[in-house]
Amino acid sequence: MIETEDIYGELWEDKNLFDNGDNPKDSPFFSSTNKEVIGKFKDEAAGMPIVEFVGLRSKMYSYVKDNNKDRKEVKTAKGFRKYVI
Repeated sequence: MIETEDIYGELWEDKNLFDNGDNPKDSPFFSSTNKEVIGKFKDEAAGMPIVEFVGLRSKMYSYVKDNNKDRKEVKTAKGFRKYVI
C-alpha cells in the first residue's frame, strides 16, 4: 500500500526513470523526453488514477481507472483470447 498525498508528484522527482509521453499534453506531468525508450517505467493508465486493482498472477490482472469524467476497466490475461476474458 502506498501512503502519500501526491504519488505523481513524488514520481516526478525521478522523471528521468519514467516514460511520461502518454500523459495528456496539458498535464503538468507530461514529458516527451523518454517517450518509447526501452528500459523506462511506463504509466499504463496514462495519468488517470487507478482506483481498483486485482492481480492473480504474472501477466494476469485487471484494473479500473477513473478520473471522475471517464471510468474504464482493463483486463489482461496472457495466453487467453480476448473474447474469453
